[in-house]
Amino acid sequence: MNNAHTPAIGLLMLLASLMSPSVSADIIYVDDNAPPGGDGLTWTAAYDNLQDALRDASTNGAVTEIRVAAGTYAPSQRTQPEVPRTETFSLINGLTISGGYAGLAYPENPEVRDLALYKSTLSGDLAGDDVGEPWDQSWNENSYHVVTGSGTDDTTALDGFMITGGNTEGDEHYYGGGMYNSNGSPQVISCTFSRNSAGSGGGMYNVNGSNPQLVNCAFVDNEARGSNGGGMYNSDSNPSLDGCLFASNGADDNGGGIYNVNSSPTLTNCTFYENGGWGGAMDNQDGSSPTIIGCNFIHNYGSAMRNSDSSPTLVNCALSGNWGRDGGGMCNYSSSPTLANCNFSGNSAQVYGGGMYNDESSPTLFNCTFSGNSASYGRGGGIHNDYDSGSTLTNCILWENGEGIYDEGGSTTFVTYSNVQGGWPGTGNIDADPVFVRDPDDGGDGWSDDPETPDVDEGANDDYGDLRLQADSPCIDTGDPAFVPGPGTTDLDGHARVLCGRVDMGAYEFGIGDYDCDRSVDLLDYLSWPGCFTGPLAGPYADSCEAFDFDFDGDVDLHDFAGFQGVFEEP
Repeated sequence: MNNAHTPAIGLLMLLASLMSPSVSADIIYVDDNAPPGGDGLTWTAAYDNLQDALRDASTNGAVTEIRVAAGTYAPSQRTQPEVPRTETFSLINGLTISGGYAGLAYPENPEVRDLALYKSTLSGDLAGDDVGEPWDQSWNENSYHVVTGSGTDDTTALDGFMITGGNTEGDEHYYGGGMYNSNGSPQVISCTFSRNSAGSGGGMYNVNGSNPQLVNCAFVDNEARGSNGGGMYNSDSNPSLDGCLFASNGADDNGGGIYNVNSSPTLTNCTFYENGGWGGAMDNQDGSSPTIIGCNFIHNYGSAMRNSDSSPTLVNCALSGNWGRDGGGMCNYSSSPTLANCNFSGNSAQVYGGGMYNDESSPTLFNCTFSGNSASYGRGGGIHNDYDSGSTLTNCILWENGEGIYDEGGSTTFVTYSNVQGGWPGTGNIDADPVFVRDPDDGGDGWSDDPETPDVDEGANDDYGDLRLQADSPCIDTGDPAFVPGPGTTDLDGHARVLCGRVDMGAYEFGIGDYDCDRSVDLLDYLSWPGCFTGPLAGPYADSCEAFDFDFDGDVDLHDFAGFQGVFEEP
């Protein structure tokens, strides 16, 4: 055989391989517009359904990611072969499933990823015939659990999907319409759980030590039609949630947004809006101690938060325009919550405790502000303490709540260094207009939308005010003189908690940008700026420069100068 041309042939083959579209054996591609019969190795040969890709990944340990184009995908893998509705997408350890790709809809660049433009939906509607609400008969054949993450760890990720159409039924399949996790702790990123239904845990159910990590997820319009946890139900589990939204979820019983039983999730920068149930946004039961930082609770029904035998911690949170029978903002039974730098405004109760109701409970509050809250029976528009409750308030403001604090049934409220309208005994307490930037105003028709008048939205004209302090406020520099902020402690705006030597009363610290502490951000402060400027890499600044660290990131740079410009008072 003549091998004279072998090198040339080999070179041509090499060039051809280099010019061909790259194929990565660790990535599988899925596009419901792909022709059938693909092997998933490229977009042009993509699987046309996600279930085939998962089946491939489960037997091929080299696969680390499945990329899914826009489209709607229904599961077809049954966990119980004889029960069609057990079809579910089962997550796999070490595997990331990513949605939101253009795929064949943009053949010039199928790798373009835009979650809003290219929506990838995982649907429990197995027959593709859903109409109306989950109780419509068209939902009767839907998957019990659209996604299952049981037995997974944090090497597993679901990223960029809409999960919808899950519908549980009966005792055996009662929990977790959208996602069911038993001893499962996957990462769930940028996913939306919408219109899922279950007896409990309409959007997601976590049990048996499940600790999923959720980032930038939304739970919208999910239902617990039989019991608890319209958006999420946690039992003996401690998930973490960062930047998540819970809106318009409902529960027939408890926890329209989230229901916790013996669970202590951590929530950061989350929003709860118009959820309903006993504990409209969140219900904590049986030793639950969630940590809740920088979260907003707005227009929830059945109390924004209800605690029973639980001890949540809330830091830098705002509870506004919530409604409940007792405790529009928070209702506590045999519980000991701790709150710091929190605002309660425009909350209302049908009976007692517009802002907070306590029954055999001992909440501890630091630097919290209650204003514009109301109770229909007139008792404890701010805080109502019942049946041997012992609330402790330090550096707080209670103003324009009707009767701000009401104790009965052997209850005692301990208040120090606080501003209470009408006065309250205790060291350092005052009774003076706090001089807010803007007072709350219910528009003359009461706070929130009354659920008993569905044709009228009484909450449309509600103004929850601006509860920051003006320069002539008596609450500035009059908090507990012994108060020393811990590392990283900020006010509700994220600014340093103590700026001029002594902590203020209320949730907001006055004086950001006021270097010389004369209650005015003026030319004298501007002239001090160059001596504090460090830039982003120069390390910590002097303690006296803390007033210039607007973003509280440990340096004084151009980002902070932009903030300074916003508060500078021109001569």
